[in-house]
Amino acid sequence: MVKILKQKIRIRRHKRVRAKISGTETRPRLCVFRSNKHIYANLINDEKNCIILTASDKDTKKARSKKMKTELPEKSPRLTRLGN
Repeated sequence: MVKILKQKIRIRRHKRVRAKISGTETRPRLCVFRSNKHIYANLINDEKNCIILTASDKDTKKARSKKMKTELPEKSPRLTRLGN
């Protein structure tokens, strides 16, 4: 019941804001969505009805983990000790 009410309030707020704001090519609209676990952001051009750029914290976490993995030496002393 509370979830439905929150969702209706969010949609009402979204409609009110969208009536006043529109994105252009030179100044796109920023749309942010927060879930309980992640955050997502979109840059939107309303003149062409297209999304210019999408980003989320999941992307940055993946990039960090890949960067950390590539920075590790090929044979770490700890890994060789565990292997023996």
